[in-house]
Amino acid sequence: MKKVALVVLFNGLIFGLFAQQNRDFKDTTIQSSTLPNISILTTSYAVMKFMPEVSGTMIFAAKKNALVNFAQSTGNKSSNNMRELLARVPGIHIWESDAGGVQTGIATRGLSPNRNWEFNVRQNGFDIAADPYGYPEAYYNPPSLAIQEMEITRGTAALQYGPQFGGLINYKLKKGDGLENNFDYEFEQSYSTANIFNSFTGLGFKGAKRNGYVFFNHKGGDGWRQNSKLKNNTLFATASFQLNQHWSISPEWTYFNLISQQPGGLKDEQLYHDSRQSVRSRNWMGVEWIVPGVSISYQKDSAILWETKFAGNFSSRNSIFFNPAITTADTINANTNQFANRNLQRDRYENFELESRVKKEFGKISRKHVMVLGIRLFSGNTNRLADGKGSTGADYDLTVLGNYNKSIAFKTANFALFSENVIRLNDKLLVTIGSRLESIEGKASGRNGYTSGEPIMLTPQRKNRLFLLMGTGFEYHFTKTNELYGSATQCYRPVLFSHLLSPPGNDVIDPNLKDSRGYVIDLGWRSKSTNNFNYDFSVYYLRYANKIGSISQKKDSIDYRFLTNIGDSYSMGIEAYIEWKKRITYHKKTIELNWFSTYAFNHSRYVNNIEDPSLCGKWIENAPRHILRTGIQIMVNNLSFGYQFSYTDDCFSDAINTVAPSANAQLGIIPAYSLMDLNLAYSFNRQLVIRSGINNVADRKYFTRRTGGLPGPGAIPADGRVFYFSIVKKLK
Repeated sequence: MKKVALVVLFNGLIFGLFAQQNRDFKDTTIQSSTLPNISILTTSYAVMKFMPEVSGTMIFAAKKNALVNFAQSTGNKSSNNMRELLARVPGIHIWESDAGGVQTGIATRGLSPNRNWEFNVRQNGFDIAADPYGYPEAYYNPPSLAIQEMEITRGTAALQYGPQFGGLINYKLKKGDGLENNFDYEFEQSYSTANIFNSFTGLGFKGAKRNGYVFFNHKGGDGWRQNSKLKNNTLFATASFQLNQHWSISPEWTYFNLISQQPGGLKDEQLYHDSRQSVRSRNWMGVEWIVPGVSISYQKDSAILWETKFAGNFSSRNSIFFNPAITTADTINANTNQFANRNLQRDRYENFELESRVKKEFGKISRKHVMVLGIRLFSGNTNRLADGKGSTGADYDLTVLGNYNKSIAFKTANFALFSENVIRLNDKLLVTIGSRLESIEGKASGRNGYTSGEPIMLTPQRKNRLFLLMGTGFEYHFTKTNELYGSATQCYRPVLFSHLLSPPGNDVIDPNLKDSRGYVIDLGWRSKSTNNFNYDFSVYYLRYANKIGSISQKKDSIDYRFLTNIGDSYSMGIEAYIEWKKRITYHKKTIELNWFSTYAFNHSRYVNNIEDPSLCGKWIENAPRHILRTGIQIMVNNLSFGYQFSYTDDCFSDAINTVAPSANAQLGIIPAYSLMDLNLAYSFNRQLVIRSGINNVADRKYFTRRTGGLPGPGAIPADGRVFYFSIVKKLK
């Protein structure tokens, strides 16, 4: 209660200092009309922007952020090629190990890209991960063709969205509010030499007090590698209704299903000989994701805005696999004349969330201050059935023979009270001050296996924590478009579900396991202009304390892995973005040139390790030191051509910094790689376009991750050279 009182008192003081200026405030509501949404073929002029200081009830002032306009991007959206689509965002590290790009894995600043789990991942402001605190893996990501914009806010998003070290990813989908006509449709039909067909159809409508959008996306095919078949469908619908002058409501519904064959990993020598090959043909994953939600908004005048979101997540993830090390062949047993039984695991997620925010503007018209207050309630239930005896077949068969070895129920309860304030000290300088009070409860109970036919019941686990995060930032505006910015924010990562129980065998979990804590500091200089030259140069420091990991120990001549807080780590580096644009008229032809380049340097090491001093000074795993992407887009009248070069430095796959590949390819360095991508488009008119391109032009053999579990084990090859072709009809 003392922390609750502290937050309330803190914000009361901030409000009181500036509320007296409210006497000069007048209602300055501006009546505006929506201009037609004109689509231009050369999209480089609007692909990358920065977030405004305040958007709705969200504060982005003083934060390292990026707003990527997917609708204007020329990258390969049919396969969600994040290497192209996020090329203008410096430092994005991408795991390219998923057939067809249905699921993504990205990270920054030495954090793990595993299913985006270091970010708070949202769609239209709603959480879409399995459980943001207990199991923050995003098995669903919307197709790029449906995304209007993608907001990326680095670590300082903790105060408004959650305590994650990575920050925020928010996919803003199309919603039908920018149409010229009351009704219109769009489609894109694509085929690639990765043997994948993608079909996207969207319908938009608008009226005087309503608008909406519906899309259906189907993707399927054999995949670039052997044993990588997939079938995926996504259906989304949303509508917005202006009920009266003050109230509006916007429901939405998302349905996603996926059946994906997992070709598994390879040894290094196998990968470099033929990266298309696969030695696992019986591994599958299935996902069904259902996320309904509704947003309610109330705006009294230009000074007060209240937004509330309700959402649920009723989803599942299933896998059936034969997954020993790659050194063990999956062959037919001569005695039974059958393959070995596969392992079956099934998860079911049922989550509910409420998030309510109110924004208040006060002060003089020429110097408005902003306060945002919010509350969040979350309840998550995950039921996991694991180590079931699956079939000996090769298809996606979820039939279990007997009982599941494990049956665990995980529960998460979360309450958060948060605030952030923008205070304008003068016409050039503003500061932000914020806090977040977070309460997280995690529970685990159920059966954790059998011994001699008797169930091993898990001792009910319960972990409660209440903590306060603080943060501050500033912006100094040299001109209307050039500014110096900086921020410092505390971060937090709670113990996950998998840390609440010890698996059968010799693995031991530290009963005193602590949550990870840390902070992120940013300092940068950027241009928010709309002219022909833009940039953003910044430095950062990220401290990750009490990082959880495994170390080898011995007791009574028995070797075991001890899961504990192995120590602290830090990441520091540089992130740079620069873009130059030029329009030339030559012999009645309009030539548009757009060149961009992004570079990130990352220095990430373990320090102050308590349990295993030998780790001190080691490089953090999955943390490339250099990431460079540069490209040029040229448009002559209706014809557009683009080229992009990408370089990602080598990195280690484990905390020990193993260099030579292990026999099972689960350990070892991940070599550096460089790639080229081309795209070509011709516009017949404002709506009808044909696109084509080549990804990985030089047909490089490379990989971005090693793993000892799914979808491996081993080194996971990325796709080689792929041609794609699309026929597009745009919204008008």
